[in-house]
Amino acid sequence: MNILFLGGSDNADISNRVCKGLRVNGAYARTLTAKRHPFGYVQDLVGEDGIATLLAEGVEFDWIIGVGDSNYGTFDRLRARLGPLVANARLAIRHGGTAFRTRVALCNKNDRKFERRFVGSDLYRFVKDDPKAAPYFAPADTIAARVEPHWTGPLRVGHSPSKRHTKGTEMILDALRGLDGIELELIERVSFKECAERRARCHLFVDQINPSIGGFGASTVEALSAGCAVLVDIRHIDPAVWAFYPRPPVLEVRSAPELRARVQFLVRDRHTVEDFRAQSHAWASTVASPAAVGAYWLKHLEGTR
Repeated sequence: MNILFLGGSDNADISNRVCKGLRVNGAYARTLTAKRHPFGYVQDLVGEDGIATLLAEGVEFDWIIGVGDSNYGTFDRLRARLGPLVANARLAIRHGGTAFRTRVALCNKNDRKFERRFVGSDLYRFVKDDPKAAPYFAPADTIAARVEPHWTGPLRVGHSPSKRHTKGTEMILDALRGLDGIELELIERVSFKECAERRARCHLFVDQINPSIGGFGASTVEALSAGCAVLVDIRHIDPAVWAFYPRPPVLEVRSAPELRARVQFLVRDRHTVEDFRAQSHAWASTVASPAAVGAYWLKHLEGTR
């Protein structure tokens, strides 16, 4: 199967990561975007050079999948540039994050031309009655070889906001400020590589406590894969999502006071931290590997007509 992810910008490197998983499963999979993403991801094909590469390779695609930035105009323009390579391709789209959450009606209207829709876990509540829709997440970039079972010193707590407002960073910092027994690792304005390296040194990771999100995304999956115990608000995930893939072993927190109380407890109870870190690593190794995620996407692409 030949699959092309297409659009304006591959936010959080999701499409490129999924492509890696698809390739593990034997598919020919590429990602072409109109512009580079600013966070330092190693992207696949970008701009005019990317278009030229695909035209030179001459591979005809079975599926074209929108990269998830809800930029339908760019998707259509790039598709037109590729001409016969995509003339017979079936159309799918994926959605994640703010672009869909703030424009649900507009996206649902524009998505009528797509045969399959993949949506982030917390977004599934908006489309759960659509038989074309399936929740998804991207594979982790790396999965830790093992999890450190015991440690000395403070409890290292990480947080890596892409945007402070989106993640509720100020509330998180206020909740953790002045706590004894922790070492806070605030990771921002660095490359993806440095972010991953610093996050892997943490015992706990706080993703977000923004009630308008109420779900988990790439940061949670990456932190689970690094062997962190993850604290995150997942109030908006519809229980039907867990019929598609198993619930990640996260510690749910919904407010700054709840986060502070939970971390205070975990400082005193390292056994619970170690247990959740082991569960995180086991879940990621089984569910979030490139092979597992690639197989999941192929299953849902092959199963639609």
